[in-house]
Amino acid sequence: MTQERETPADAASAGICEVEPWTLPEPEPTTLIALWPGDQPPTRLEILAAFSSAADQNAQVLDELSPNEPDVPWAIAVGIPGLPVALNIWTEPARELPPDETDAIGAADCKWVVGVETLLEPGDPLDHFVTLMRLVTSALESSPAILDVNTTQWHTRQRLAEQFDDPSIGPPIEMLWVIQAVSRNDDGPRGGAGWLHTHGLWRCGKPELEMLEVPPAYTIRACELLNTIAGRLLEEPPPAPGEEMMIGNEMAVILQPWQDVAPYLADDTPGSMRDRADENDNAHTGVRAVVCDPNPRGAYRRLWVWPQAALDRLDRDDAVLYPAQRVSQRQASIARATWPELATTFSSLSGPLLRTDDKPADDADEPAVRFIIKAGLAQSSQPDGDREHLWFVVRRFEADRAEAQLVNQPIQLGRMNKGDITWIERETVSDWSVITPRGSFDPSSVGQMQRVIDELREEVLKP
Repeated sequence: MTQERETPADAASAGICEVEPWTLPEPEPTTLIALWPGDQPPTRLEILAAFSSAADQNAQVLDELSPNEPDVPWAIAVGIPGLPVALNIWTEPARELPPDETDAIGAADCKWVVGVETLLEPGDPLDHFVTLMRLVTSALESSPAILDVNTTQWHTRQRLAEQFDDPSIGPPIEMLWVIQAVSRNDDGPRGGAGWLHTHGLWRCGKPELEMLEVPPAYTIRACELLNTIAGRLLEEPPPAPGEEMMIGNEMAVILQPWQDVAPYLADDTPGSMRDRADENDNAHTGVRAVVCDPNPRGAYRRLWVWPQAALDRLDRDDAVLYPAQRVSQRQASIARATWPELATTFSSLSGPLLRTDDKPADDADEPAVRFIIKAGLAQSSQPDGDREHLWFVVRRFEADRAEAQLVNQPIQLGRMNKGDITWIERETVSDWSVITPRGSFDPSSVGQMQRVIDELREEVLKP
């Protein structure tokens, strides 16, 4: 595990992409579909009153829209003070869903839906999307679920509460997009290689991302890499085609237009030209960037391939990705908020099940658990100066601090060396990880971590 450094990001540069060929021909709207309980459609006045109440502002009808569907009773453009773009709002009959999906989202008694469509602000699409979701959720408080059409994800009331109820942490940036994986059962030389691609980045003014011919064993790490790059693209311009993008310490990828990669794939390979033929909705053509290794392969023709070098390092746990600043800040908030659970779980372990050193585990060792925390330590006495984020293995907790040993040699922090033991204050922690024989857990998986450690403790204490 290596240390992580902060990377500069300029929020002002996160507008609509101006780097060719990543420029979108036109903005893509965000569309939400909220279930409406009951047999009767909502009236226009009913919806206007609901949105006015939720926004604590008077919603104004800007225009009467002409719906293309004959069974749409009404459609209007609505302006709400404080929102940068007008909302197109309408109602229509609910479409039939599969029985299992109907039960999961509570749609059985919903015969109508309310649609809301708008454009996101490219400078901060996440903030605008969160504002929009909170507004729709509050206005349509009887709706059991809301569909984000751009990602095809349903947000149930429980999920919405989990994502939006704590404003100090906020929802994850990944809610703006979804990663879809396409593969074919294949016993041939490609062994079921997959096509991973995003949906949702166009509405943020960014190219959709892809990764082609990814072996099944690398799928999880490939999704992690795509999420990291997507988050970065919302804070910084994408690199020009062929220009290296540093995604970790001495670790880079490049982005290439799909037109420079897909034509060289066999027809039976997911993501090939055959898969993109007859794309009436342009979903898998358009402005899309394929994440590739910086070094093309091939003797006769140099071809761009999946980023094996980067994924190999991630798979060996030999690197740490450089996430978007917003991702780092949210992770730090969660890490500090879950400090009591981390300390309590640590205190519940003792003896051979707990390791507090940084020595590599030996195959002959008894199953053991390590608690690793990452802290941002100032490089100077200036309160707003740069910080280097370093990983430490915990030796003991004491209230809002922990005594811990530095795992790696710092790059910029000259006053510390690998192996040094120091006190880490809770307010400086930016992440943590609990490494067990059954996997690693981070601040977003506290409950699962506690269950696994309870099981390990019971096994060790068995008579």
